[in-house]
Amino acid sequence: MSELMPSAAPPAADTEIAAIRAKLIGNKVTIAQAAAAFNVSERSVYLAIEARSIPFVKVFGVRYLEPDDLRRALVLDQSSAPRGRGRPRKAA
Repeated sequence: MSELMPSAAPPAADTEIAAIRAKLIGNKVTIAQAAAAFNVSERSVYLAIEARSIPFVKVFGVRYLEPDDLRRALVLDQSSAPRGRGRPRKAA
């Protein structure tokens, strides 16, 4: 019966995978981590990704973002937003 059950990967393989993953990811953060760090909703981050204003790397099915790219995209998004509520009222 033990022949049919796949054996767990040896610890050396786990460390190799962890080293490769660290090399690919570096200081990148997940979408949830980025949203929490920049105090925005996850949906805002997803919308920026869909608009292609934030580059990302997908590793093992998880999207990772550079914090600097996200910061730059959020600053650009805020600077293009209209100021105030629109046209000023006419003086009486």
